[in-house]
Amino acid sequence: MEHSVNSESTDGNGQESVLALGSRLKSPPSELLVSSAFRYELDHQLCLNESMGLVDMAYLLTAIECHIVPRCQGTELLLGVLDLQRRPNDFEPSPEFGDLYTNRENWLDSHTNSTGWLGVGRARRESTTGAFYLKARNEILLLHKSLSRTVKKVLERVEQSATDIMPDYTYLQRAQPTTLGHYLLSFVYPMLRDLSRLQNAYERVNLSTLGCGSTNGSLLKIDRNSVARRLGYSGLCTHTRDAMWQADTPVEVVASLVAIAINLDRLAEDLQIFSTEEFGLIELSDCHARSSKIMPQKKNPFALTYVRQLANHLIGVSTTICASGRTPSGQPDNRQYIYGALPAALTETTNATELMGEVVENLRFDRDRAREAVYSSAAAATSLTEILIKITELDPREAHRLVGHLVSESVNEGIVFSSLTAGTVKNAANCCLGKRLELSEASLKSALNAESTIASHDGIGGAAKASVEEMLLECREIVSQREGWCEVESQRVGASTDKLLREVAEFCR
Repeated sequence: MEHSVNSESTDGNGQESVLALGSRLKSPPSELLVSSAFRYELDHQLCLNESMGLVDMAYLLTAIECHIVPRCQGTELLLGVLDLQRRPNDFEPSPEFGDLYTNRENWLDSHTNSTGWLGVGRARRESTTGAFYLKARNEILLLHKSLSRTVKKVLERVEQSATDIMPDYTYLQRAQPTTLGHYLLSFVYPMLRDLSRLQNAYERVNLSTLGCGSTNGSLLKIDRNSVARRLGYSGLCTHTRDAMWQADTPVEVVASLVAIAINLDRLAEDLQIFSTEEFGLIELSDCHARSSKIMPQKKNPFALTYVRQLANHLIGVSTTICASGRTPSGQPDNRQYIYGALPAALTETTNATELMGEVVENLRFDRDRAREAVYSSAAAATSLTEILIKITELDPREAHRLVGHLVSESVNEGIVFSSLTAGTVKNAANCCLGKRLELSEASLKSALNAESTIASHDGIGGAAKASVEEMLLECREIVSQREGWCEVESQRVGASTDKLLREVAEFCR
């Protein structure tokens, strides 16, 4: 069938038509309402245009099948929606015509005589809500893929660094000897939980909210399952009122983003500290830094500060989304901000996730500086305490007191803690505790040796190389499973979109 084009609006003034002026409302919106509220609403919906087109196609095809929309008018309207999906140059949304839905109506009015059937049996918010969840679904899959890639990059670095010793820090003080590999693994497990949280959120976003009428159904009974199938949804958000007004799903999605951002930020903040001259453990690649315009010696870790800023931003977005949902249950306009903010937050989190993967992949670790930081400190104090508990008759409190005394004395006398002798420890025990110790030089040296200490931490989750390798296998298996799920869903969703576009094209021939 040829596409009938009408260059003139079929209903006179476009604004009067799409804003339903002359019926309940007799006067047009004020210039201030248009330039403020209408513009704000439209700006946050523009990202939904492509998704709204898919929603409208699926709805119209089903409405034609259900004999709600006449086939002739439905076909003409579908052709217009299909043209609009191609982003024509003359589609320039303006707040003068209201939100995205009514801007699309305005464009269709100038290209078809059948636009009046677009909203049959549904409110505009159904199309907008459907587009919002469709967009969020796609963005969640992209973020899931990105996070999986970042996990794999970190795991590669873990494998390369399983024996690179460094101090672990608490309160930014050298605490115990560990390895870079074991340290980095502590950020992988939260990322794996993030993948799980994303998958759970996706399962709720992947339920169709369409075909609800206004809030409690419609006399024009559309096949909700058919609409959902055409858009690749796994099922329905069953209750029609809940489908239109749910506040918890956006909250769940943004909470997942906040968790991701905070997990990334904790690593980013550590790396920023480790990259300072005072620590000097790592150096970022030049491609992830930025120079100062006034201080030529500076190499600012800009990629890391960006991740920190994003975490702060997402906490703010989360607060706004939560506050937007805290309204009477039938309050649609509380989503004006959410429609654009949540998809944008998903995209921003995806970018930050990819960036952190690059940072970890390309940073330089100073093995000599890290090793010196371990042996020039009292990082072996805990290991010595545990050895004393294990091979002497000291109880934990006595051993802790003795080692604390040894640390204090070594600091006061300028002695390197790792150079202690068995005689020094025995004398301190006699002086501090009034006890005689049996301690060999070999046992003491083992306790003070970082490599020996790390190798002895071979329990589940420990820093020993064998334990790290076991965790590597576990993490790679988990991320492989998550990637498999995401790939299946991405292909299924992509196939459903392609099938819908083909169905529309074939229907309109």
